[in-house]
Amino acid sequence: MALVTDKFRIYAAESFRDTLLTENKVYMFVGRAKSWGSTDVPPSGEPIDSFEYYRQTYRDSVAFKRVDISDTALVIPRVDWIDPSQTTGGTGRVYSMYKPDYAPTKTTANGSSRLFDSNFYVMNSDFNVYKCLYNGQSPEYPRGRPSLVEPTGTSTTIIETSDSPGNYSYRWKYMYTIDADNILKFVTTEFIPVLTNTLVRDAASGGSIDTVVIENAGAGYSNGTYTNVPIKGDYEINGGTQGLCTVTVVSGAISNVTITQAGTKYSFATIDVATIPNIGNGTGASLDVVLPPNGGHGSDAVRELGGYRLMFTSKLETTSAFVDFPNDLTYRRVGLILNPYDYNTTTVSSQNTRSAVKAMIFPQSGTGSPSGTFTPGETITQATTNAKGFVVSYNSTTKVLKYYQDETDGVTSGNVVAFSGSNQITSSVNAITATPNTSFGTSSVPVSQITIGVSVYELGLAFVGGYANEEVEINSGEVLYIDNRNPITRSADQNEEIKVVIEF
Repeated sequence: MALVTDKFRIYAAESFRDTLLTENKVYMFVGRAKSWGSTDVPPSGEPIDSFEYYRQTYRDSVAFKRVDISDTALVIPRVDWIDPSQTTGGTGRVYSMYKPDYAPTKTTANGSSRLFDSNFYVMNSDFNVYKCLYNGQSPEYPRGRPSLVEPTGTSTTIIETSDSPGNYSYRWKYMYTIDADNILKFVTTEFIPVLTNTLVRDAASGGSIDTVVIENAGAGYSNGTYTNVPIKGDYEINGGTQGLCTVTVVSGAISNVTITQAGTKYSFATIDVATIPNIGNGTGASLDVVLPPNGGHGSDAVRELGGYRLMFTSKLETTSAFVDFPNDLTYRRVGLILNPYDYNTTTVSSQNTRSAVKAMIFPQSGTGSPSGTFTPGETITQATTNAKGFVVSYNSTTKVLKYYQDETDGVTSGNVVAFSGSNQITSSVNAITATPNTSFGTSSVPVSQITIGVSVYELGLAFVGGYANEEVEINSGEVLYIDNRNPITRSADQNEEIKVVIEF
């Protein structure tokens, strides 16, 4: 048997994110302006992980938006602390406690055999994140008891809540607080970001013991409180210090174990009840000494909480800087592409936005100006050349029409033919006609803006002879992620925020 560990998954997520600083460029794209069909619902069984599907995805992509490292975060599933009044019967929710040795034979409070599949941490109402170090577990309650008091505060020491005075208290480790910027960018109904609090990290102590769980209270022991009970293990050979605890016996059974000296540098630890002086000849007691992660609780939030998911977020705006994302666009696909090239080059793109469609521009007035308004979703033809294309967007102010040509909506007599020259364009729906303005831009002086009255409009593309090519080289780079969606229609007063989470 072999195992790819969670540590490898975390390393892969961190490493990929770090490459965005220097080596790699990732773009989030939108596409699929064409309807899915009569119901306009994504087809079942798609997307498909195949070379052909990647090419198809590229052919009907519309625009790319670069994702910087500041637009990414390692994230974990969101687990909110829930007020008991919001739970069934008002009993409260039981949270799993941190233990380093969960397995199929030793499961968490929610029945998971993996720590990272359990609810062993929470986010409170102040967006503070806490790790549960003790959940009231006892021989009578082997999976723990409900958390009745919300953890609060930012102390670097263990935070204890008196959930049931005289019976049990939850013990929490404050990890970090999610600030306002990160809340807006990375907190969703499903995920929260993993952050580092330097004070918590610096206060962590490797191999220190914070928790002992009574797995079996035993019977027949002498009642009393036994102090300075040594915690045995390998601290000495590791250059650490010994931990001590206090053991309380009531009615012949162990009722409580309290750490009085945490010690340092344990990699394994035990408490031998039988060797405690004067405790008597009882039998059956079993104490589980819970060791912290390497470096101690709070030393590395990403590894302690399982940050092997990477969130990419991108905000699509309606400003002039986002002219590559038309306001009249309806898109049905989002995705991520690694290291696409600029058009007709092998240079990795680095601009903030890139257009993935072609365009043509018509005269503002007079001969050749549009006889009406082209409609996104229809096809256009050029009878003189036999060219055919699919209308992605049309700006009635600038008279720019954006289109793509694919194997369905760009083929005439088996071939895809380029639009060219001052030849009339005709639309398929209302027979709108127009003629490209071939005097707009030259090969030596491409034009990417137009002045109408006193206003200057950015076009996003460089026009030569009335036509503009896309800004990305088709099929360049690597398609990392594809998500087929129900239609999303943009508008001039709408911004969209897209969040993609990839699990490594």
